Amino acid sequence: MKSLSVLLLVSLITLLTTGLAFSDTHHNISGTVLNGTPGFVLEGDQASVKLNVLEGIVSIEERFTTIEQDGTFSFEQVDLEPARVYVISVQYKGVTYSESLSLGELQSPIIITVYETNESSNILTFESYNVIVTGTDPQNRMIEILERVSIKNESGTTFSPKFLEDSEMMPDLLRFALPIGAKNLDVRSNLIGGQILEVDRGFAIDTPIPPTTDEPHYLEFIYRIEYEGQKIDISRNMRFGAEYFRFVVPLSSGIGTSSHLNDLGRAEIGNREFQLLETEGIEGGFFLDLFIEGLPQPTVINHINRLLNGAYIKYALPLIFVFVLLLAIYRTRKNGFNNSHHEHELKLLREKLNESKLRKNLPDGR
Repeated sequence: MKSLSVLLLVSLITLLTTGLAFSDTHHNISGTVLNGTPGFVLEGDQASVKLNVLEGIVSIEERFTTIEQDGTFSFEQVDLEPARVYVISVQYKGVTYSESLSLGELQSPIIITVYETNESSNILTFESYNVIVTGTDPQNRMIEILERVSIKNESGTTFSPKFLEDSEMMPDLLRFALPIGAKNLDVRSNLIGGQILEVDRGFAIDTPIPPTTDEPHYLEFIYRIEYEGQKIDISRNMRFGAEYFRFVVPLSSGIGTSSHLNDLGRAEIGNREFQLLETEGIEGGFFLDLFIEGLPQPTVINHINRLLNGAYIKYALPLIFVFVLLLAIYRTRKNGFNNSHHEHELKLLREKLNESKLRKNLPDGR
């Protein structure tokens, strides 16, 4: 009986301990939303707060709450696990501001700063603008270029272009021009939300751009251009200017030239040698000439390969078959049809020519 009582006591302690451990994993997540625009206060009715609990890339839980008059918010009894990430997002006047927090970071005060919005892109500046030639494909006469821009917003407001219904006017967007013939565009950024829009001679983004805090925002895009000769023109109008502009060209791809950049010489990066050009203090609206000369050309073998994959097969090859056929006919007539080998050769050539006509849909020529 005594042993049974001890067993029950141990079981009860185990259950209580387990219950406490489980309850210890549930905590309230609280924080404060502040308006970071000088002279403005937070309008609570314009804001909503969302908690998204992630485990890896899987969303485990989503919750929503409102903001009190003093800007505070709280999510009660949230299951906290070390392997999870807790994303708190505040939607304020059409713009989303987010913080991704680990379990340890939840122990510190959570403050999310929002801003008033501004529709003018004039509040943006480019801290640096880098144009980097990543390589060329001489056989296909193709060059690939990467452009990376560091964007600053020191206005205290968030740039947020507005699309008005029933209006034919385009909003003031952050636009980037592309060289004529650019294709295979790929755009990446650390900015949240928005879309990539096709505009005249380039693209634009309608992504909100909040004020710069620690590091500038960045946007990079890569594209390819087909070239014919030994030189291409990638000059552009620097609408936003740039504190620093750099042009990097691998010597295996050509030579970069510009009347506005200083040639800093060559530098070896990895096993490749690069040419570095740079300038600083470019004002907004300045036209910057930029060229790449001495582009690599296809070798004779490359050129033949291109022909073999194109017009050569369509036009030249059947003509060669015709020539060989005529030669065979001439030789056969000269020697007579007594030679069975000549007859067989003539038959094979005719079949080959017919196959070529059928495959390439060539005119019969009769």
